[in-house]
Amino acid sequence: MMGNLVSIVIPTYNEAKNVPVLVRRIDSAMRKAKMAYECIVVDDNSPDKTYDIAKKLSKKYNVRTFLRTKERGLSSAMLYGYKKSKGGIVGWIDADLQHKPELIPDLVRAITDEGYLMSVGSRLTKEAYFLDCKAYCCPADKSQGHNERVLFHQKGCN
Repeated sequence: MMGNLVSIVIPTYNEAKNVPVLVRRIDSAMRKAKMAYECIVVDDNSPDKTYDIAKKLSKKYNVRTFLRTKERGLSSAMLYGYKKSKGGIVGWIDADLQHKPELIPDLVRAITDEGYLMSVGSRLTKEAYFLDCKAYCCPADKSQGHNERVLFHQKGCN
């Protein structure tokens, strides 16, 4: 595990058109923020060749790809990616481009700079927006021996 690396899990199924756009936007946002990152694409054997496209992206971007041929489902794909992650901070983002990857650095900073254990972006609430998304952050309770690996999840930001 690398403490300063941010692992971003991207579960996919039939996202061939979206994955290149998403990875480019993540790369741009993380480079601008000067944050080391890896994208972990977990594909459930998409018939539209999402896996092959993601694999090609790994030649230019910090992308690792995993193909699941027997397992299916968003939750298990996120858990699979988490287990494969190398970062000290791990999060996930859907590949459907309904989320703003440009907000990932802010979600990470809530953890690294402000001491929160978790940060979550959501479009489901109307008060106190955090760069177009509501940010829910829970303070870390280090006395309880929380694991250093924390999660951010950017849910529904568009």
